[in-house]
Amino acid sequence: MFKRKAVPSAECDASPQRKKCCLVFKEEWMKEIVEAETQKSRSKVRMQLGELFQYSPDVGLICKACAEAKIVGDFSTGKKWSDGWKLDYLKRHLISKVHESAMVILRNRSAAARFGFGVRAMLTETATDKANRMEVVERQRSLPEEIKILINNVLLTVKMNTSMLSVQDIHDHLALYVKIPDSWRSKNYAFEFLQAINGVIHCEAMAELRNTLYHTLIIDESTDISVTKMLILYFKFRPVPSTEHKTLFGGIVKLTSCNAEAITTAVKEFYTANELDLMKMVMFTSDGASVMLGKNNGVATRLKQSIPHLVEQHCVAHREDLGVDDAWKRVPMIKEMETLLRTAYTVFSRSSARKSKLDEMASVTDCEVVSFRPLNEVRWLSRHFAVGALIRNYEAVLKYFEHEKVEENDPVDKYCYKKLSDSNYRISLADYYDGRLSCPIKKLSRKGRASAPWFTDTPKSIKLACKQAERKWRRGYKDSDRLLWKLKITKYKTLIHKSKAEYFCSTICNASNSSRSIFNILNSLTSPDCSKNSIPTSQELCENLAKFFREKIEIIINDLKIPTDSSCSHTLGDQALEGGDTGPCWQPADQLSEFLPFGEEDFSRLARGISSGSPLDPVPHKIWKEYEGELFPTLCLICNQSLASGTVPARWKQALVSPLLKKPSLDPECSKNYRPISLLPFPAKIVERRVSVALSKHLEQYQQLEELQFGFRPAHGTVTALVTAMDELQMRADRGQAAALTCLPHLIPSTM
Repeated sequence: MFKRKAVPSAECDASPQRKKCCLVFKEEWMKEIVEAETQKSRSKVRMQLGELFQYSPDVGLICKACAEAKIVGDFSTGKKWSDGWKLDYLKRHLISKVHESAMVILRNRSAAARFGFGVRAMLTETATDKANRMEVVERQRSLPEEIKILINNVLLTVKMNTSMLSVQDIHDHLALYVKIPDSWRSKNYAFEFLQAINGVIHCEAMAELRNTLYHTLIIDESTDISVTKMLILYFKFRPVPSTEHKTLFGGIVKLTSCNAEAITTAVKEFYTANELDLMKMVMFTSDGASVMLGKNNGVATRLKQSIPHLVEQHCVAHREDLGVDDAWKRVPMIKEMETLLRTAYTVFSRSSARKSKLDEMASVTDCEVVSFRPLNEVRWLSRHFAVGALIRNYEAVLKYFEHEKVEENDPVDKYCYKKLSDSNYRISLADYYDGRLSCPIKKLSRKGRASAPWFTDTPKSIKLACKQAERKWRRGYKDSDRLLWKLKITKYKTLIHKSKAEYFCSTICNASNSSRSIFNILNSLTSPDCSKNSIPTSQELCENLAKFFREKIEIIINDLKIPTDSSCSHTLGDQALEGGDTGPCWQPADQLSEFLPFGEEDFSRLARGISSGSPLDPVPHKIWKEYEGELFPTLCLICNQSLASGTVPARWKQALVSPLLKKPSLDPECSKNYRPISLLPFPAKIVERRVSVALSKHLEQYQQLEELQFGFRPAHGTVTALVTAMDELQMRADRGQAAALTCLPHLIPSTM
């Protein structure tokens, strides 16, 4: 390694690359953030230099760790530099061997203090002192209330007859609301708790079983991983004060052999050990093995010699599985289904390359790949799980085999694609999985949309990561997953903004020599694209639409019969003589004489709730929002004057009407097939909302709306209308009255 040549002092002072020294120590250096080890662990954490060093002009710079560990050196007593101070000097000390040795000494010292004794104290302490010390440590480790919560969770799992593997999930859920020990949440401690309380729980269960009048014994023999023969016992009974049956886990008994004699002996010994009455057994249930239900020498036959009234029962689930197995072997369609399931499992479980391609196909279709399950002849639910995995991966698997059929020309891929693309085949799979016939499958054509030119592969990958983070958060609803999802969304938005800017900058730079191209680019950015409107535009169509909607509004106004004060009694009298509905009558106290003016907060709240503007606005909508502090007070004053005087400016009454077809399949030449969308100016929208809210409150307060009006009212809709109609029909039926429901199509708003 070559040494650096000496540089003259004049050149050194003139070099801009050399860091200059400070003649005095700067206090702001103590606020510098660095990563350093702590006394508790070797992992580095972020902290300020002021937490590690102490400085005084008289003593100098002192490292707190070195001083506490009594390390021989200047940093323990006070370090000063005669040629100047540098921030880098402090950072170098943190990675020096002297500082690392000081941290090791402090960690060892804290560990000894945490246990409350050193090596010498451990060798000289008595048995009584050790017992007292361990008792203190055990008490400090966790509270009795916390241990009680863990035991209650185990008891809850036992009472629910669920797997002990779910105890850890219950612990994690309760940890969100109460404090429980972190180190005792695992399933291993749950098994230890269960082993400790097993005797009490077993005694309570057997006592409950002894008090019943009769019960059913359900047994099955099994083999664990050590090839030890085990007998599993379940009891089904009805408790004395209850009318519902209950299933109880009795226990697991070791067998000397798997013959009928050994199993019968194990059952009788279990009854004797738990003081159970063998004569209360009324039914014996097991699988259909000859050892259990054999007519001549089975377990049921041997038990009948001691229990004459015993009834034997073949397990219903096992019988159903045998029936499915027979149908699976005989029905041609199901045999083909089994071949497809085995082929799909072999293709994706034995090749990581094929599995990765399937994951890519699933990411394109926004699907989550589920692991394929094998078909096991001795497992009852293996076929259900295998079919369910194929159903959930159906779209991705179909896309995969379609792609591989063209690219690789593999006969296996061709076979799988042929079967999966058959709609009848998919119906059969869904029918077997769900247990009911599925609706006919209709192939939907997904209309693709051309991606934006700035939406490159990098934003696509970030968007996919956002979707994956969202799915992960929605599975567990953890705060950490939600924070990670929000960070990815922020990163995605920033990247999209950057990609757009880079794309348009490069496009404008490439078209720098063409004024027309630059103008077209700027015009596309500033002007809306009206080419997407598929409605044919013509002067005649506009006049027809205007005439149609004008006549429609006039019809609605004429249908609104609101009596005035002078004609209220006369109108009601005429209607009463004619036998018609009198309807609501406006009393003088019920009239809405004025509108309350805007307050500053009410006006700002309503204005912020308007998300879009109108081309008729004198000021763009974005300007209203950006300069609301300067514009809203003046606009609020104008709107209050309009409400107080009862007049609306003429420009506020003008609207840009954009007719939209109600359905794409309707005739565009017919005026009634359009829905008018009126874009009012920004101030008119604010006044309109204020008036609408005031009118709604007034009508609700004085009960001027029809009781059976369900449209255009809050907390009313088609559901409440249906419930009211059904309730009225049922009430009339209960009273023995005749009821009829008449539907009037001409009253439906969509046909007006």
